[in-house]
Parts: sequence; structure tokens; C-alpha cells
Amino acid sequence: ADAGVEGGTAISARQVQNFGVRTATATEGKLDAVFTAAGVVGIDERALVAVQARSQGYVERLHVRAQYDAVAAGQPLADLYVPDWLAAQEEWLALRASMQPGVAQLADAARQRLRLLGMPDAEIARVEREGKPSARVTVTAPRAGIVWEIGARDGMAVMPGVTLFKLAGIGTVWVTADVPEAQAGLVRVGAPVEARAAAYPDRLLKGSVGALLPEVNAQTRTVRARIVL
Repeated sequence: ADAGVEGGTAISARQVQNFGVRTATATEGKLDAVFTAAGVVGIDERALVAVQARSQGYVERLHVRAQYDAVAAGQPLADLYVPDWLAAQEEWLALRASMQPGVAQLADAARQRLRLLGMPDAEIARVEREGKPSARVTVTAPRAGIVWEIGARDGMAVMPGVTLFKLAGIGTVWVTADVPEAQAGLVRVGAPVEARAAAYPDRLLKGSVGALLPEVNAQTRTVRARIVL
């Protein structure tokens, strides 16, 4: 401050500019507890879906072959050949065509057996409509997203319960942010969050805090917060 100013203190305009000094009228109000933290974007693990084989068979053809490929809901993923279905379908169609008394109950039991063999209801309806057995089925994506894992290849034998694909929905994503320990007490589940990515500096993404994870990094003294965008 310049000396010799009577009744106050004077600071040169150059110093004000260098220091970035700003003035404002003092008013009563509430201070917003806002701070900035760096984070990493990942998938929403609650949106993971497994596509599994329901019967023993073989992979005849893969329609999706690469991890991280985008898929739409209902898009074909793979064609499977399931020989166990063929005899069961022929038995069911024969019972449906029979005129013997009491055969209706046997036909219902044969239809139920198809379900127990893992045959989808849509495929059962097609066989009933067309009257032609088929041991081939096309596995489709139950939801839109990206292929997170592929567990099948052309010609591969599959057993019931084998995971053919894992799909990750991208309607929402998780951002794992490192919150300084001093600010961890300010974080509340459901608190609004504004995020910006270096690749899109002009785009503001809005989300909320999903969870404050119960672990502290001993080296950086930070707590991990899960943010849903």
C-alpha cells in the first residue's frame, strides 16, 4: 500500500490487476459449499446385462465380433444350433396334430418341455404358427448399449448357463471422483453435480452423487465419490 494516504489505504491499479482483486458489497446470505474434483468416467455397473445360453448347442455364426461395438435393442448377436430342440418340437407338433382322446394334456406337457429346454416363447410361437421344427435360434440383444465382453466364437460348443455376451448400457455412466478428505463431509447422496470433460470443454453435463465409497486413499488423503451422469 502506498504510504501517506490520510484516512485509508491506496493500492495502485497495476497491483489490483496483478492480484486479481475483486470487491463486492457485503450482504447476509448462505455460502455455497462448492468445490472441484477430478474423476474418471466408467460404465454404470447396474446397467450390465448378461446374455446366456439356455441349452446345449453350438455357435453357428456371430453377428457381433468385437468388444465395445455398439448394439441396438433386439439386434441379432449370434445364431445357435440346438439339436435337443428338434426331437422335442417334432413330438409336440405330432401331439398337436393327433386326434386321439386326451392328447391335449400331452401336447401341453410337450410344449412345457420346450420351455424347460430353454426355447424362447417367440420361437415356440413361430413353430406353432408355421408347423415346422427348427433347431436354430438367433440370440438378440435385450437392450441397447455396447458389448462389454464376448464369451463365444464361431463353432464353439456351449452349455446351459454359459455367458455369450455382456452388454453395458450407456444411458447413464459413473464418474469416480477423488474428493479431498477436508471436503468429504460436504458430499451428500443426491447432491447435484456439474461435470465437464477435457474433450468437450463447452459442454456442461449434469448429474448427482450416487454414493460416497467407504475407502480413503492413504497417500492422497482423498475419498472416492460415485457420480451418476
